[in-house]
Amino acid sequence: MSILPTKLALYEPERHVVLEAPPWNPDAAKSAIQEIVDDAAGRFDADQFWPSHPMEDDRTHCTPLYRGAAGVIWAIDYLRRQGAAKCDVEFVPVLPGLLAANQAEFATFGEFFSSEQASLLMGDVGVLLLTMRLAPNDEIADELHRRVTANLHLPVMELMWGTPGTMLAAIFMYEMTGQDCWRQIYQQQAERLLGDLEETELGPLWTQDLYGHISRYLGCPYRKSNPNVLVMQPTDMRLRNNPSDALNFARNRGVLVQRQMRTGLVVICHVRS
Repeated sequence: MSILPTKLALYEPERHVVLEAPPWNPDAAKSAIQEIVDDAAGRFDADQFWPSHPMEDDRTHCTPLYRGAAGVIWAIDYLRRQGAAKCDVEFVPVLPGLLAANQAEFATFGEFFSSEQASLLMGDVGVLLLTMRLAPNDEIADELHRRVTANLHLPVMELMWGTPGTMLAAIFMYEMTGQDCWRQIYQQQAERLLGDLEETELGPLWTQDLYGHISRYLGCPYRKSNPNVLVMQPTDMRLRNNPSDALNFARNRGVLVQRQMRTGLVVICHVRS
């Protein structure tokens, strides 16, 4: 006898809006965006930020850029800058507390990661970058540079936890400041990232030591994408020693970047090996 139910529900219809195909209406889209922003702003708490989802491991604080308060603030600020939504919440005063909360949250990953590991999407690099966007100052810029530089001597890993993420942070800081130190650190980390690429029986792969498991990936273990290659193809050619190096690297290994979309901070890509 099978222990599986005879019917499996992929979703709960009563919790979803029925998909329709109405004519494009920019005003309706903007209204929907504003509704989402208003809801987020209404639930914001200066001390606790936002409540986590009940299924998010019972976390009372979710701070990172990837799935927490830093990402929500970045998104609201981006929409506000683009004129897509209005929000009267002043986030700058909470940034020091957000940084401290994120550092405490990152320490809970100590079983797998050193506290010095510089992570864009999960760690303080993302919060520092957010601070530079909302309230730039030299002290924060120096601390962000120190944290990004740390990844020159730590395991490379991938976009979420390691060097590809700090390379992306360097791209944004170079775009914001034009300072050469960000171009230099980007190039140094790009050289190290390429240097860690290994020729294997399955083709060129990076070895990743994540969550206690050593595995090999072309890019990111979380999805069928290759941010390791993508971060070596910045729009600003001045970031590269040789603008063709990264593209040739991708082509020579059969990596086809099918679509690249960059919105605010998040880089989304689909690749085929």
